[in-house]
Amino acid sequence: GLLGPNGSGKTTTINSVLSLIKADGQIKIFGKGMSPDAYDIKRKIGVVFQDFKLLKKRTVYNNVAYALEVIGKKDKEIIPMVNRVLEFVGLQDKKNCMVDTLSVGEKQRTALARALVNNPSMLVCDEITGNLNYEMAVSIMNLLHDLNESGTTILFSTHDRRLMSEFPRRVIEIEEG
Repeated sequence: GLLGPNGSGKTTTINSVLSLIKADGQIKIFGKGMSPDAYDIKRKIGVVFQDFKLLKKRTVYNNVAYALEVIGKKDKEIIPMVNRVLEFVGLQDKKNCMVDTLSVGEKQRTALARALVNNPSMLVCDEITGNLNYEMAVSIMNLLHDLNESGTTILFSTHDRRLMSEFPRRVIEIEEG
């Protein structure tokens, strides 16, 4: 976990890890150096952005399925994969809803489902609990805990010390970059 106040550099650190911005040093993931064209590594990473980056004119199902469509999966593969991950995040009953009708917590879980649908080895979440009430934040953290217990590496940022204290893991505290 990356812990620090707003503006401390958590998002910059995450963007550097994902090679969305150039890092001053070298970042290695799965033993390989990250770069903007490291597609073999990036395909193993699921990302949940702070602002969700959902496709507003699509349903929950279509937002999650899109992550599989762009890598060439066929409908017969996509349907069970999307249904499985929607059940995992508790959105099976919302799969036909347009994302602009969802609550903030439901949008966050949709973004999480999209990041998880291709079974990534690593999940990177930027302020995944930042817009949620405490109870919903704990619910999301429990999902992340379960994923981590099943072998997925999780990197997430938060400014919430209380939340970090309830989910003790390796924590890097950032102050002023």
